[in-house]
Amino acid sequence: MKNFKLWYMPKGKVFSKGFLEQCKKYIPLKDTLEQIQFIEKILRLKPGMKILDLACGWGRHSIELAKRGYKVVGTDINPLYIKEAKRLAQKLGLEINWIEGDMRKVLFQKRMRGRFDVVLNLSNSFGYFEKEKDHQETVYGISKVLKPKGFFLLDIKNLESLIYHYQPEQKKHLSKEHFLIIKSSFDFLSSRWNEEVIEFLKGKKKRKTSYSIRAFTIKELISLSQESNLLFKKIYGGFKEGPLSLDSERCILVFQKNFIHR
Repeated sequence: MKNFKLWYMPKGKVFSKGFLEQCKKYIPLKDTLEQIQFIEKILRLKPGMKILDLACGWGRHSIELAKRGYKVVGTDINPLYIKEAKRLAQKLGLEINWIEGDMRKVLFQKRMRGRFDVVLNLSNSFGYFEKEKDHQETVYGISKVLKPKGFFLLDIKNLESLIYHYQPEQKKHLSKEHFLIIKSSFDFLSSRWNEEVIEFLKGKKKRKTSYSIRAFTIKELISLSQESNLLFKKIYGGFKEGPLSLDSERCILVFQKNFIHR
């Protein structure tokens, strides 16, 4: 864990300006539209609903939701990404409340309590913290900010699929002259998925980054949520409503806050 500690923080190497530019360049708009359409359908969203985009990054989901008439709050720990999200929203004339801060603190602000119909945590943004209790506290905080019967949707990598299709090294082409070498490992004692990414781009010095995510089994995620008064409702193997399988790269879980307060 020494080499990976606090990799997700604003001054870390992973979520840099270069990574932001890479995301904007290589993530097509149609992917964002498909994901939002999926979320609208399975959660039966209605315009005017209050939605929290937790770990919103540069705001691609928040902005699309706001376009469709939802009241959106986007929060992220990285000031660079929040700045870009604000810029894009202002350019489109959208009113979105952006909050810069660590989700472990944002979720426990008094003004957030019981405020949202939906909380979204997308793009594998769960499991970053070093301490186990921080993940449990995060789920508890999500439950606290939801209204009774509100929904929590979690989008993460499918651990079972990662292990089933395990490759210690992969080459991923972003373009003809831009590719990544991804070296992966799994720590069975800490249940953490570790990756070292070496980026090659013609005319530039190669860039190396490392990160580590606590990889949860489906059973662990359901147990974490149930302890925080969130009832498991549905599971999907991606944003196309297909069932989860060992070939599913992504796992999408839907929870609903128990109407009965504990």
